Amino acid sequence: MANEIFQRTTTAGKRADSDMMVTCLLLVIELAIYPLFVYLSVRLVTRIKTIGHSLASKSKTLYKEQRRNTEMVSQMYPKSIASKLLGGEHIEPEIFEQATVCFSVLTDFEDIISVLSADEAITVLNRVLEIMEDEILKYDVFKVETREDMVLLASGVPRRTPHNCEEIADLCLSLRTRMRSVCLGIRSSTGVRIKSGFCTGRN
Repeated sequence: MANEIFQRTTTAGKRADSDMMVTCLLLVIELAIYPLFVYLSVRLVTRIKTIGHSLASKSKTLYKEQRRNTEMVSQMYPKSIASKLLGGEHIEPEIFEQATVCFSVLTDFEDIISVLSADEAITVLNRVLEIMEDEILKYDVFKVETREDMVLLASGVPRRTPHNCEEIADLCLSLRTRMRSVCLGIRSSTGVRIKSGFCTGRN
């Protein structure tokens, strides 16, 4: 009986020692791995933040580029065409039965600029462009392009206007009158002069 109790006690002691060793080993392994786990977790969080900042920056840049492209397309094409292009729609070729094209040029543009200071030249050019934009909005006319002292206008395209020639002619007369109000200081009392020529026809 005593031997049996001794054997059971010995077996239980060995088992407890074995469990204690396993527990200690697991604790040592956990203590060794925990700093590595913390380090990897910190690296992962830092990496996620870096990627987040990078994506935010790229998204902001992409938005700016999209906005710039939208503005560029809107300036280059009529609203009806620009909206279709920006919407990814296909633009079908069209035939226009009648249209009028006009070229308007500032008279003596280089001479005017040469006698003005930089600030005065910018003020005059801004005023000229403001008048043009303001007058164009009053008529069924599309500004195709502005280059230096010349502006190319069209009526009848892309919106079909039966009285396109009259629209262009009325706009030219309005521009001629409004341009005279642009002050050039003591250098001229006549204001800015503009000359226009247009061609109209039917298909």
